[in-house]
Amino acid sequence: MAVTRKIYRDGEQPVLTPEQVEELNALKGREIDLSDAPETTDWSKAKRGRFAHKAILAEEHQAATQVRVLDADVASWLSTQDQETKRHINDMIRHVMALAH
Repeated sequence: MAVTRKIYRDGEQPVLTPEQVEELNALKGREIDLSDAPETTDWSKAKRGRFAHKAILAEEHQAATQVRVLDADVASWLSTQDQETKRHINDMIRHVMALAH
């Protein structure tokens, strides 16, 4: 069985189906059975990303390196902008890329 994974960007949220909302509402207030696996409360030795899929890590690395071509002041300003502004800037850059070819 294939697993489909969706990575949500900052500000994005999944849209739940009516069935999913109904299922979540039915679970409200119910206790979680921890008899087979005790709850972990000490995460001091946890390693973030230890089990992350390589493709996800590669995409995160690519996203982190994309900003390195910008000057520090431009990158700083861009990080304070909303998603709509970032989309417009990406569209403008893609337009310039198309003109360069």
